[in-house]
Amino acid sequence: MVKPTSIIIADIKELWQIKIFRVRIFFAIVPTIAAAVFGFLAADNTHPFDYIAEGSYIKPPTGRPGEQVTVSWSVRQNRSICPGVVTRQLIDVNTKEVVAMYDPVLATRGPVTNNRLNISFAMPKTIPTGWIGYRANLEYTCNWLQQAFPSFAIRYQAPMLLFKVQE
Repeated sequence: MVKPTSIIIADIKELWQIKIFRVRIFFAIVPTIAAAVFGFLAADNTHPFDYIAEGSYIKPPTGRPGEQVTVSWSVRQNRSICPGVVTRQLIDVNTKEVVAMYDPVLATRGPVTNNRLNISFAMPKTIPTGWIGYRANLEYTCNWLQQAFPSFAIRYQAPMLLFKVQE
């Protein structure tokens, strides 16, 4: 008695001799593999960092226009650090208007120590007094698809932190 497995193998060997069969196999397997790789890269959306509002602060908590302040973030690193860009905004809490938008800069690529990330910046010389919110808009490209097609980049916002501006 001939085993069914050996019949299947013999049939495949016979079909493999036919060029059109090999072409059909190629055009079935290659697009499937390409679609799987594309899907995997397109679905890659894990944030490099989670910015945690609890435990994050701005020092000094009260400042004057033109002074230097430091944002100290409590962060959790989720993956290896990817190239990225951050755009920082200062927002008037009462009117919800953007009072300052800083030019995009490279996102942090250095090591995070003790789950803290410190960013310093100078407040504008003309800024309304009162409570101001600090917000960071982040964009990371962690794989070649995201670098080639920026619409697939990982985009998110850090939570808003508040500080007070005095005259």
